[in-house]
Amino acid sequence: MTINVRTYVLSESNGAEIGTFTNLNELGDAFVAHFGKGYRGLADKLVADLAAGKDTSRTEFVLGVKVTSEFVTLAA
Repeated sequence: MTINVRTYVLSESNGAEIGTFTNLNELGDAFVAHFGKGYRGLADKLVADLAAGKDTSRTEFVLGVKVTSEFVTLAA
């Protein structure tokens, strides 16, 4: 039996990976931890847009990050 899990990879615009997450709130927390507390509002907007399935390319460009999503297969 296998389970497919959606993961989100947060990277800086230069390609340096910040982390891989299965939970969008964790992605937002990692963004704030990496860039600073002053970015909480922007991180929350990015997370909300990702959760709603909106196009986040402009927000990512402004923030200097890239979020990619993929499914990972886990064996149970």
